Amino acid sequence: MLTSFYTTGAADDSLYTYLLMDFKPAMRFPLLAKIPLSTGILLLIALGWAAWGIIREVRLKSRPA
Repeated sequence: MLTSFYTTGAADDSLYTYLLMDFKPAMRFPLLAKIPLSTGILLLIALGWAAWGIIREVRLKSRPA
């Protein structure tokens, strides 16, 4: 369309097909905020569970037989 405009001075839009623009993003901000938040919470739970297991193991080994 630009080349025909530059050569003739008139825009030829006969081959132009209108495409509807979709500005809706695939991932919105609430979802983008929930992903790191849930990952952090799961990481804290996993670290707490691991620390609990280590403390329990140390207590069992230090107990007199």
